[in-house]
Amino acid sequence: MARSLLILASLAKDAVAGLDFVQVKELGGQDEGKFDSVLLTSVAGNHYVLRSPANADAVAELDAELKVIRLLSNSRDKLPFTFTDVMGVAEEPNGRRSYLFNFVYGNPIEVGAIDASSSLVGSIARNVAAIHNLPRNLVETAGLPQYAPVDIVRGRITELDRAAQTGRVPGVVLSRWERALEDVNLFRFQTTVIHGNLNGDNLLEQDEAVSGVLNLGSLRIGDPAEDLAWLMSGEDEDLAYNLLLAYQRERVSADANLRQRANLYSELMLARLLLQGLALGDEVDVENAVSYLLLLAANVESGIAPSLAPTGMAPHVDLAEPIDAESGLLEEPKAQDDLF
Repeated sequence: MARSLLILASLAKDAVAGLDFVQVKELGGQDEGKFDSVLLTSVAGNHYVLRSPANADAVAELDAELKVIRLLSNSRDKLPFTFTDVMGVAEEPNGRRSYLFNFVYGNPIEVGAIDASSSLVGSIARNVAAIHNLPRNLVETAGLPQYAPVDIVRGRITELDRAAQTGRVPGVVLSRWERALEDVNLFRFQTTVIHGNLNGDNLLEQDEAVSGVLNLGSLRIGDPAEDLAWLMSGEDEDLAYNLLLAYQRERVSADANLRQRANLYSELMLARLLLQGLALGDEVDVENAVSYLLLLAANVESGIAPSLAPTGMAPHVDLAEPIDAESGLLEEPKAQDDLF
């Protein structure tokens, strides 16, 4: 952390007049390297987080999150999850801004530790579906990113090509991914509002229920399977089945190939880990990625890797355009239209 705890505590006090703190602790996690972040405890016993961007990229990331927080502010009481809010801002003479947020309580979710029969499974499904059920026009009118299926496929192919150039991805895995990305039927789906960076660190739980969602700055129109990919990374088939069943109860418009794409994206996370490790010179990440890729190759060759083939023939859809809800193929969800 570049700045001292004392300086950050002073900025937090400047952000909200009359708010005094009795304790300040460094806060690591996903913010590390991008933000100087601390957890503060007030005299009243409430908790807050101060985030101070460390570079221009962090400023842009924080601006995106602030935009989404404002966008969803009127629906805070109608959504099943808690998300943070800005309590105040401290501006320094050089123009640098640090933001004080209220703390969202909960623990990160470890996929391997989820009991497939627990109530947490249904809660995860309900909360992820709540994001996907948000009205599209909310995101569209706010100017947030929008990706049609064709954009998503192109991006993933580019990612695959970069991974292939490293020479570290087994041929059987590359062939598996290439076949999936070339199968048009796998990518005939209705794009939705998605979190865009959902994982066990950004979805918190307390008492077997989701308590909060963090880092909403990546909110966009995209493939709902992207938000489920991290849940497919484990080896518990019962968990995957129960979670998708619960999700489909919350989103009856979910397409039949959601699981296959979620599995594909989960596997492609290994390519991202490999590329990230090589870019940063992180041999641990590189070795981990290669180990998992070799395991995946062995599973593919033995026939135990999950199928990525689409379920039957999907209706014809122009992959470059969102599906028209009026076509009747996939009706726009209406259960939460009155939230906004």
